[in-house]
Amino acid sequence: MRPKLGPYESTIRAWLTEDLKVPKKQRHTATRIWQRLVDECGADVSVSAVRVMVRELRS
Repeated sequence: MRPKLGPYESTIRAWLTEDLKVPKKQRHTATRIWQRLVDECGADVSVSAVRVMVRELRS
């Protein structure tokens, strides 16, 4: 589906699952998830691709 995001899908899912335990105002935005992927995982992905994946995973 998204070859560049494939290796990071489990990481994104884990972050979103952890977000369910915190208040709504402290949850990750798609942009923050993208920033963490770039900073912590060295991902070379676009912010728009991350937004689409986050939207699909949240629904």
